[in-house]
Amino acid sequence: MLAIMENLKAESRWRALVREFVRELEESLPGKVRLVAALPSPEDRIYESNVLVVLEEDTPETTMEVVRAAARAEDALGAHGEISPLVVGPDDRDAIEAFSEAEEVFSPA
Repeated sequence: MLAIMENLKAESRWRALVREFVRELEESLPGKVRLVAALPSPEDRIYESNVLVVLEEDTPETTMEVVRAAARAEDALGAHGEISPLVVGPDDRDAIEAFSEAEEVFSPA
């Protein structure tokens, strides 16, 4: 079971898009996603990304599946190019800390 924490100050359209992205990730990478943390706006960026995806194991194949999941989520909600994921493994402390320290991060998964 995934815990859900969401920043209700973020725009509802962005929140819906991130939730759809998480749903796509859960379907395409079951049991492989540790954390998804989204910044409060698609315009916000850390390391040129607005959503952090922490995987059990970051491989080229899983990274490509994250990118495909983002595209499917955007297609489902009529968005284009809004999700910019940063995909890391659990040992990438710098990225995880950077997103954790960002003000008003919300984690929909």
